[in-house]
Amino acid sequence: MDEEEKTFKIDPIYEKLAPNEVLIISKEKNCVTYATNENGKLILRKACFTEDE
Repeated sequence: MDEEEKTFKIDPIYEKLAPNEVLIISKEKNCVTYATNENGKLILRKACFTEDE
């Protein structure tokens, strides 16, 4: 294991969500990834929207 691997550390980012609150994490083209607090349980989802012609 080299020196870089020894010092590398992952720091999670926490965002406290109120019950039934939604936080959009990212947007890519016509899709969004979001987190929601459902009765104290964190749920991650991805939603893609269709375009009307």
